[in-house]
Amino acid sequence: MRKTKIICLYQVIMHYRIPFYERLSNDNDFTFKLLYGRGKRGSKLVNSKVNLEKINKEELYDVRTPLPFTPCLFFKLVSENPSIIFSEGSSSLINSSIAFIYSKIFRKKFIWWSLGMLQNKKYSGFRKLINYWELFIEKHSDAIFTYSSRGAKYFLERGIDFAKIYTAVNVIDTSKKQIEISQTFEKGYLDQTKFNIGFIGTIQKTKNLKLLIDVVNGLNEKYHDLKLNLVGDGEYLNELLKYDGINEAIVFHGRINYGSSRILGNCDVFVLPGLGGLAICEGMLNKLPIITGNADGTEYDLVDETNGYVLEDINYNSLFEKIEYLYLNRDIAYRMGQNSYNKITNKLSFDNYYNVFKKIIYDFDTN
Repeated sequence: MRKTKIICLYQVIMHYRIPFYERLSNDNDFTFKLLYGRGKRGSKLVNSKVNLEKINKEELYDVRTPLPFTPCLFFKLVSENPSIIFSEGSSSLINSSIAFIYSKIFRKKFIWWSLGMLQNKKYSGFRKLINYWELFIEKHSDAIFTYSSRGAKYFLERGIDFAKIYTAVNVIDTSKKQIEISQTFEKGYLDQTKFNIGFIGTIQKTKNLKLLIDVVNGLNEKYHDLKLNLVGDGEYLNELLKYDGINEAIVFHGRINYGSSRILGNCDVFVLPGLGGLAICEGMLNKLPIITGNADGTEYDLVDETNGYVLEDINYNSLFEKIEYLYLNRDIAYRMGQNSYNKITNKLSFDNYYNVFKKIIYDFDTN
């Protein structure tokens, strides 16, 4: 019996997507192949170079206009002849459009893979016109695979049929991360006489780290024993290092590909003051209470009053207040941390994420 063949289209192989592609490549229920581009030098859109050996993949020549465009994509899809195509959405609209048109011509199933829309993002001018084309694709896709309940709400408000929307909260590979934490955590790696605040992620302007630095400095004027531990690097790091708020209480640990629990596991709270989302999972797996602003929509599924705070209008005063509350109430912070861990391992695990995707495939087979 011929297995269902699935093709995934993505700009590059992002390191956090590798477990998903690996699981798909080794699933005996279907055959899978990832088609991806070369990326863009000097940006975050670069291909991961590690742990790729278990992924069935092929790199295609692409150009940027400014979105990625793969000239041979239509003919490649014809030669591959997949039954199902799923593609990232707006960020790769040209290639997604090619795949969508192919799916309609050859009567294949098409899955639109998208977070929806970032909070407070408005469209105007030519981008607004493009949005109409995106809406057409969304309405005529066979399924929408979205990152969060906020994403599902966004698509419902755009008039998408509820039955086509599949929601899987975007998370890292929770099982692998638990193993990594058990192997690398070192109690006391950080000074435990301090109240340690943790952050992990790419250092970008959109992370709003200057705000976090200002709040930590403000709290230290009052309490004198807080440390901010920043894990990561990125294009914005050099500029951030020049910020006049940097002092001995602000510690840059650099990028840590394996073993970040030495830092996060010894912190008292995790804070994500800007865009992101997956980093919240790392804080939760390290048993930390979470404070976040508007990230990528997943924060409303990952964080509630039992394990932290989502600050929709994050600012100096609101962030100061929440960190100070947990600083003064360590027992509550501890319980919140335990709730974080229980939630990410029981309710919102990577297995749950993967099983939602497989349900799409099963539903296609039964309809």
